[in-house]
Amino acid sequence: MSELAAIDQAAIELEARLAQAELEATHYMETAGSDDPERDFADWFSVTLATKRAKLDDAAARRKAILALVEKQFGYETKAIGRDVDELWFHFGDRVNAQCDKDLAEQNRHGKPKRSVNYAGGKVGYCTKGGEPTVEVDNEAVAMAHAAKACPEAIQTKRTLSRAVLKDHLRATGEILPGTHKEEPAKVNVFYVGKFVRQSHLLPTQEPSDGE
Repeated sequence: MSELAAIDQAAIELEARLAQAELEATHYMETAGSDDPERDFADWFSVTLATKRAKLDDAAARRKAILALVEKQFGYETKAIGRDVDELWFHFGDRVNAQCDKDLAEQNRHGKPKRSVNYAGGKVGYCTKGGEPTVEVDNEAVAMAHAAKACPEAIQTKRTLSRAVLKDHLRATGEILPGTHKEEPAKVNVFYVGKFVRQSHLLPTQEPSDGE
């Protein structure tokens, strides 16, 4: 489907959804049967958005539950696979190791010495691990003090400022710390229905706070 065709299709689908919404609103207003159809319409609109929000909450809950199940299943599978690998190594590792040694000896008689043999599932052989020096920390406080001067990049604790704490400090003392400044954004009225704010067209980004 071309881009223009996709746009046309989206417009058709939007028109159909809006027409369906108009039908639902009309039915709600007719059922209400009050003397104030616009109030009935507002009731229908608020109920509809509340229903949508409930569906969003339900979808979020189901997503959380599904992710928990997936994580749990992943744990089961990785544990089972690890168990299988350990069992295979324990029961057959020496046998394969002996075959590899035999094949390496045969292979190395006819050319440059190698440390691996190609089998159907990939390379099998020997590799070198370890041998590189490591540094272990015996006294972190002492090591930290010296590292701060000698190699500060070794200190991985990232220092950050909490804006919430700075805001609380400002409220309590009125002090604006050097290196910071105070911003006072203008208060604006926003229109909301339930937990949806009008300026957010897809998902709610802000909860109403003083709509009483």
